[in-house]
Amino acid sequence: LSTVRKPTYSDYIIYKDEGAVSIYTIQPQLKDSNNMRSRIVQRPGLVVMEFAPRFTDSRERRFDWKNKQKFTLNVAQCGELVGATEVPLTLTNRGMSSTDAMFRQSELTLSKAVGEQGGFEFSLELEDLGQQEDQRKSKAFVHIPITNGEFAVIRSLLNFTIPYLLAWDKVLQTDGASSLSSSSNTEQSSAEGAAGVSSSSSSSSSSIPAADIWGSHL
Repeated sequence: LSTVRKPTYSDYIIYKDEGAVSIYTIQPQLKDSNNMRSRIVQRPGLVVMEFAPRFTDSRERRFDWKNKQKFTLNVAQCGELVGATEVPLTLTNRGMSSTDAMFRQSELTLSKAVGEQGGFEFSLELEDLGQQEDQRKSKAFVHIPITNGEFAVIRSLLNFTIPYLLAWDKVLQTDGASSLSSSSNTEQSSAEGAAGVSSSSSSSSSSIPAADIWGSHL
């Protein structure tokens, strides 16, 4: 039998009448150190949220994944979602869009859902920055409601994933702990994010559970 370990791919998808969101991870990039005796982090991992609108001309629940839009969460932004205690919370990315090669600002907002059922809502707004400033227009791409249970799953997944995005699981391996620790003291990793990111949050009276409910970091 072959002992080659096969890669595993997994995502968490939420389907709603308004649209769908798929959440998955990108592993950190590692490179050999100068002495070739260990590896260091060249680029931390990311969490990707892909949003797809629903086809409006179909009675069936079908989603337009060909025209999806991505929002990438770096480690700090994952921490913002895990540690948030008030909403709305807005995260902002700027970078080149992979779908249409436009320089774009994307804003992901987590807010309290309107209605008796409660829960939350993810909304994604896009603004093309290649135009003149007075001609720029923000447009709402999609609004997706999520239940309290779905939000609990998202926060739990992010909380679990953060150490892996920084490759701490590699550092803490018994066979490589000493070499990687010594290397990290002499060489700095290159933290090249997928997009320039600025994060901000605005508080309101709508509170959400404290982060310690979902467990503590390593």
